[in-house]
Amino acid sequence: MEVQKLVDENLIQDLAVFFHNKWKVPVRAYVESMQDGLKSETGVPSWYYVRVNGEFVAGLGVIKTTSISVKI
Repeated sequence: MEVQKLVDENLIQDLAVFFHNKWKVPVRAYVESMQDGLKSETGVPSWYYVRVNGEFVAGLGVIKTTSISVKI
């Protein structure tokens, strides 16, 4: 099990749903950020994930400061 950087556009939708299910931020916001990350020359945003048996089990995003407030 190792952390992978998102570089495959084909994973975006499923990874966005994974994050949405955890944090309840709209899927579209994740999709847009992940697409931006694939084009970014600065490294922000960047998205990372861990999969076990093909299933996402963990992830993180390096993003610019946002005004989204999430209850934990």
